[in-house]
Amino acid sequence: MVAPGFSLVEMMACTAILLIATLAATPAIVGAGRSWQNTYDSVPAHLVRAGREARLVFQTAARRASLENLTIAPDGHWIELPYYDSPDSDRVDRYARLSWDHGRLTVREGQIGEHGAREMRDERTICENVSDCVFTRSAKSVQMKLTLTAGATQMTRVAAAMTNNQ
Repeated sequence: MVAPGFSLVEMMACTAILLIATLAATPAIVGAGRSWQNTYDSVPAHLVRAGREARLVFQTAARRASLENLTIAPDGHWIELPYYDSPDSDRVDRYARLSWDHGRLTVREGQIGEHGAREMRDERTICENVSDCVFTRSAKSVQMKLTLTAGATQMTRVAAAMTNNQ
């Protein structure tokens, strides 16, 4: 009676086939990694950091935003995201407005009064070297397409977020 399982010859043949396949694939994997690293290194670090910061600010503001009175400019160059100051608020009483103007992306935050009047509390520049920024809305989500430029190098970052409040 023959014992179940694989013979030593079958195991050696299988190991040899896997070894050959691994050796054949290694240059392709290493080349892809080097190509990605070269591409990433060609983008100046300050553009990468600026794009990351812009994405974080946008997504944080959008996730806490209310769809009620959410406004986007007709040209898409600014978005106003109203939100509740606290879970106990009975009305939307704060806002964050992200806008692109003169090569900068800025955020203005403030309070919304009883009758809708805006009172700005803080304004800061998120990033510079912005050559284009467009905000769009689709149902319950908002999107930002940001293009940063430094000399001949251009980087586009797209960020999207779902609003959590009605």
